[in-house]
Amino acid sequence: SWSSDEAGACELCEGGTYLENNGTNADAHNNKNLCLSCFQGEFASAGSAACSVCPAGSWSGAKAAACQACVAGKYLKGNNTDAPGRSNHDSEADCKTCKAGYWSGQRSSTCIACSPGTYLSDAQTSARRSVVQSLQYWPVSR
Repeated sequence: SWSSDEAGACELCEGGTYLENNGTNADAHNNKNLCLSCFQGEFASAGSAACSVCPAGSWSGAKAAACQACVAGKYLKGNNTDAPGRSNHDSEADCKTCKAGYWSGQRSSTCIACSPGTYLSDAQTSARRSVVQSLQYWPVSR
């Protein structure tokens, strides 16, 4: 949080930004511009002291207050950062499409094989779970 000379209380840095100083240095908390932006693949809620990497199944652009979910039919594995600001969670393109015979819900970290008696014939992004295709055969009386 930060405060100006006229403020009666400290104000929160906005979502997607952070201010890590612990408050021992007033000069580090006297201007909104001291709140730093999160990198792509990270997020911070209002009043944060640090940014966090987006969790599995989600991604973000720069200065994000929250991460966006990968859509159903796509997945993104867990956190895999190689340096601050560099992440496999920094673009919607990081969400991978499930292959045929597998499905996923929104914000998934993996795809799940279709259950016995079900199939999903294409690998297109889909908001549906695999469709049951079991047919029952009844003897016909003659």
